[in-house]
Amino acid sequence: MKKKKLNIAYLNINRFNPVLCDGVSVSSLELLEFLATQGHETVILTYSTNEPFKQNIFYQAVRQHAPELQGKKLQSFSYMMGHIAVHAELLPFDQTELFANHGYILKLMNQKIAEKKINYLLTVDDDFLSMLPGLTLGLPGAHFFHSPAYLSPYQQVPFLIKSLKKRKLFAVSGFMQAKIKKELGLDADPWYPLFDLEKYRLKQSGRQNDPVGYYSAGRHKGDDIFNRLVVDLPDRDFIVIGQYYTHGFARIPGNLHVWGDNRDSKRFYDSIGLLLAPSLIEEGFPRVILEAAANGIPTVANSLGGIPEALADSGIRVEVDAAELAAAGIGKLASIYRQDIEHIGTDESFYRELQQKALKRAQVYMDQQAALSMKNLAKMLGA
Repeated sequence: MKKKKLNIAYLNINRFNPVLCDGVSVSSLELLEFLATQGHETVILTYSTNEPFKQNIFYQAVRQHAPELQGKKLQSFSYMMGHIAVHAELLPFDQTELFANHGYILKLMNQKIAEKKINYLLTVDDDFLSMLPGLTLGLPGAHFFHSPAYLSPYQQVPFLIKSLKKRKLFAVSGFMQAKIKKELGLDADPWYPLFDLEKYRLKQSGRQNDPVGYYSAGRHKGDDIFNRLVVDLPDRDFIVIGQYYTHGFARIPGNLHVWGDNRDSKRFYDSIGLLLAPSLIEEGFPRVILEAAANGIPTVANSLGGIPEALADSGIRVEVDAAELAAAGIGKLASIYRQDIEHIGTDESFYRELQQKALKRAQVYMDQQAALSMKNLAKMLGA
């Protein structure tokens, strides 16, 4: 039987960052790369509102991927990220005006879909407006959920749940699969982040007392716990990446290295010996844990949401549920992390054991993902 070839678009508003500094952007790009290897045409159609920060992202892409266009005032441009085509367009209004201008947005999207001869659409999370073209044009598609934070808006608008019933639904973890069933009454298949860990693998063995690494997307990721550790462990170096990191220090301590947006993940993983994931919220599936594991870097993490699925036995779980988290307090949690960091830093055999478990976890994940992706691709395409 001849395999059906599709023209697939990842359609989104404010959900793709060309710098790839967030998990959704990276995962979406790598999903499209996988689909391309299976013989399908793939493209990213991404629209951005015009807040200064969003404009900055738009022009970052210009500088990085189309330097010949620098200095020009653009509304749209197209470029390549590896083998994946990207069409980026800047909308003439901000996020608060999206729904008031849904007709304008729908027209733009439909025109581009027709131009690219798209016949299958991918959408994510609570990006409701990007779901409209699939519904109005009658195009098949799949919808991906990455975090439980995006579920509650659907409960408030029944029409949106009806819309989801017309798509193939995928959840970033088994935890997310269960949350979707419980909160929305919908069935989704788990599809863990599809990525080639070899892209992130730089070293096979880390050093026990290399700096402690942390990725921050804001205080909910555990900034306050991390900051307390920086103060409580002055003899240990710490590296933090992420644009939204908050600290409150009048002066950055000498043992803290703030890298901001990190475009070179290999440099980060080559610089740390331990990763922290002290998230204060339930996450879908933090891929940084697997990226670290590919380099033999163990993780210490709160046991919330999809974190245990990502971690498996490749690090240390701080066993705390959401209710306990609120009661425990930052100081108590920081003391638990401090004990684990000190144990890892002083017990070489324990550290080496965790390293080997991390490397094994990464390999098992890659093997399982290869089979799971082919299985989910068949479901996605209705085979």
